[in-house]
Amino acid sequence: MTKYRVAFDEMPWQDAAPFVRVKKVSVGSRVMRLVEFRRGFVEEEWCAKEHAGYVIDGRMTVEFTGGVTLELREGDGLDMPAGPEHVHKATPLTESVLLILFEPA
Repeated sequence: MTKYRVAFDEMPWQDAAPFVRVKKVSVGSRVMRLVEFRRGFVEEEWCAKEHAGYVIDGRMTVEFTGGVTLELREGDGLDMPAGPEHVHKATPLTESVLLILFEPA
C-alpha cells in the first residue's frame, strides 16, 4: 500500500475459510478487505462483527436472527452494526460474490 492508494491488484489472495479468499490492509483505525465468497461457502457460526461495504460483483443473501433475510446484488451497499441484535450469516447465490468491506481494526 502506498499513501492514499490500496493496490489490491498487486496483492496476493489469501484463503480465509473454505470457499472464501481475501486481500486485506489496515488503514488507520479500520481494516479494508476485498473478499470473494464462492459457491459452496457455508457460514457455520453467526457473525456479530460490524461490516460496511459494497457489492462489486455477484449476488448473496444475508440472513439475520429473527428471520429477516436480505438479498444483496452488484451495486448494493451494506451497513451492519456490531452486536447480538445484528448477527448474520452470508450465502452466495452466484458462482462468486466480490465485496469490499470496511471494519474497525
